[in-house]
Amino acid sequence: MDITIRPITPDDAENFFGMMCLLDEETEYMMYEPGERTEKGGSGSTMRARIEGAVAGGDLVLVAVDKDEIVGFIWAQRGNCNRMKHTAYIVVGIRKAYRGLGIGTDFFKHLDNWAEVNGIVRLSLTVECENVGAKNLYLKSGFQVEGICPKSMLVNGRYVDEYYMGKIINDYSNLSLETEHLILKKSVMTDWKALYDNVWRHAETAEYMLWEATDSEEEAQNRMRNALEWQRKNKYALTVYLKATDEAVGWANMVPCEADSFEISGVALGPDYVRKGYGREIMEALEEVARSEGAVKIVSSNRQGNVASRELQRACGFEFESLSEEKEDPYTGEKYFLENNVKYL
Repeated sequence: MDITIRPITPDDAENFFGMMCLLDEETEYMMYEPGERTEKGGSGSTMRARIEGAVAGGDLVLVAVDKDEIVGFIWAQRGNCNRMKHTAYIVVGIRKAYRGLGIGTDFFKHLDNWAEVNGIVRLSLTVECENVGAKNLYLKSGFQVEGICPKSMLVNGRYVDEYYMGKIINDYSNLSLETEHLILKKSVMTDWKALYDNVWRHAETAEYMLWEATDSEEEAQNRMRNALEWQRKNKYALTVYLKATDEAVGWANMVPCEADSFEISGVALGPDYVRKGYGREIMEALEEVARSEGAVKIVSSNRQGNVASRELQRACGFEFESLSEEKEDPYTGEKYFLENNVKYL
């Protein structure tokens, strides 16, 4: 049996709605009773609208397909208000003949990957307490029972309880690195003013970066929102604070690039905070983290002409490895090359 798991499309609406109706017939663990979906106006066309809305809203909807027939699904609905965007509610269903084939396990692996990429921190679902098979799948996938909702469903004239289950996905909000003079940690919204004053409005800071200087406080606040979203998704995307004052003065980012290596992909400090040794403190802190993660090398780069960045990397033990192909700055149109540097740990 060759099962394919893929994202749903609006053109799947009729097939998907038919599968949902069959699930209602096969199991007592779905929300709807047999025939209830169509009785309440459900159809392929209404399902198409739901799918279009889900895709536009950033939900994850995957289907398991056997030849041309949809035989299972997982739907992760994101919170639609700012205070809930980091959460998703999960619904999953698999046709009876296709259970026990590993489809559910594969669904939840895809779910975890999607959650990490999209900054989802909390996943939640409910399951009838009597649905032991589904509960075991969720436990195996890292969910925990968080409570019981008594008499949550009325099934065949009998009240049944449901488990509340949840899973936390890589919450990096408390990650913090400390150096002699600095603390590297995740931003909060109120940092926008300090970052605007100290970093973003300065053209000299942006000269060798892939961003433009920020022209207004309104633009700075929008930029802060984007930065918060980026930091939620990326473990070592951190803001740099002075330890003495807790004032935001720059940022740093490091990402895994291979199984045994990391890339320091961005370090920036405002013009009032360079030539003070802070850059070296940041680089050494990130290097120590890479070592703790089992890395055997770190790579970094600088534009040709960025003498300060080159000197910082040399001072930290990085050696020139290669020159990149010609690149183009998306904001200025300037052509440039990167000096790729490496340090073996």
